[in-house]
Amino acid sequence: MQKRELTALAKELRKLRIDEGENMRDMGRRLGMSASFLSAIETGRKPTPVGTAQKVLEAYALDEVTAARLRNAERKAVKAYTLRPRTELETETAAVLARRLHKLSDEELRRISEIARISDAEDRK
Repeated sequence: MQKRELTALAKELRKLRIDEGENMRDMGRRLGMSASFLSAIETGRKPTPVGTAQKVLEAYALDEVTAARLRNAERKAVKAYTLRPRTELETETAAVLARRLHKLSDEELRRISEIARISDAEDRK
């Protein structure tokens, strides 16, 4: 039997759905997914797709605390990322980072993360 992993994001989705008085079909429709897929996410049978938190934020009027909790939960739930570099420099950068990730110091990782966060913040403006 496959082990089910109930992520913090799955718990947040369920809480939101219940707080909104919605059934699986209602929330699924708002998020662009089937009720059965949403059920599989909530019960840990399926991983939550990357970008689900953003879909929730676009579909529901949530306060900043809840929005931050959703974003954090999604970051923690994602186990792997698919990169699609568009340029040779992006390809080279992704490859070097992938090869060296486990060899970088905590300080080096913090600096890289900070650069990426600044870019994310600028994209949201």
